[in-house]
Amino acid sequence: MKAIVVCAVMLVAAGVMAQQSLDNLKAYFERAQATNLVIYGQGVDTTMAALKKVGNLDGYLVVEAEDKRFESEKSVPVTAPSGVEAVWSAYQNSQLDLLRKQVGALDVLVKQMTKSNKINEAKEAKLEKDKVAFLLAEIESKIPVVESKARVTNAVAKAPPVGGTKKVYSFDRSELLGASGGTSGKDFPGEGAVLVGLEVSTSYNEAFKATNIGSLQPIYRLPDGSIWTDKFYGQKAADVFKLQAKDGYVVYRVDGYAEGPVHGFKLVFVEMKDINKGVNSMKTYESEFIGDQVGTHKTIGKSGKPVVGIYFNAGAWVDGFGVLTHKMGK
Repeated sequence: MKAIVVCAVMLVAAGVMAQQSLDNLKAYFERAQATNLVIYGQGVDTTMAALKKVGNLDGYLVVEAEDKRFESEKSVPVTAPSGVEAVWSAYQNSQLDLLRKQVGALDVLVKQMTKSNKINEAKEAKLEKDKVAFLLAEIESKIPVVESKARVTNAVAKAPPVGGTKKVYSFDRSELLGASGGTSGKDFPGEGAVLVGLEVSTSYNEAFKATNIGSLQPIYRLPDGSIWTDKFYGQKAADVFKLQAKDGYVVYRVDGYAEGPVHGFKLVFVEMKDINKGVNSMKTYESEFIGDQVGTHKTIGKSGKPVVGIYFNAGAWVDGFGVLTHKMGK
């Protein structure tokens, strides 16, 4: 009898923990939506201030009308108001990013609850996921161009001139570590640049009960030997780490973990003397591991080939990323 009571208590506790996980995701979602709304209002105010500063009365009055409407209704219209199109577009992108992340997080929770035989909790989480997915589909159907516009702004970054040949090298794309979501893009300088490291920021995510990779910033070595750091992708978090190869070495592979977003990884560096002669796979070493070993483990990269760039899905954090490896002799 005592054993039955203990089992019953454990089952109740497990159910409470599952409910807390779902409640945490709902609470995070509501807070993030409220934050997006505040940022939209701030964007409208900033636009008004900029127009006033340059003496544009007509533009100021147009935006002021939207500011008054927003203060009264505390909502964002379905179509972009005149004068704040960029602010509206940024808000919609943030909403889409948030909704996709929530669908992904809820999907993970459904799977976890099902595997743990918490079927009722899994059903409840699935119901919530379906609601959010419906809202996501509704918004995407009304503003189908938002994502494509965001992708255009993340065009390939070009490395500064380094002298000599202007040949743009081609690449192979690895598997993705992590998931889709956020804004997609790639960073491929070409012209013989090779990836020698990443600056990484992290933060603990209560909803996932794990560290998330907040942002990635590629570090390249150019043909003249100089180091060039590109812009960062994602949202820079408080804790920042720099993983950079020692002289004569480049990034070879990424060894990481993801369950929805990327939770942690380390870099494998390899000796390389000439980009067209490949690498010396007998001489490698690893960076420190950044983040948490949570989720599915995956190693990305291609044997015998140096990394020359990255591709990514990123928004409030890094949903996923992969590496671009040099096509030998190309």
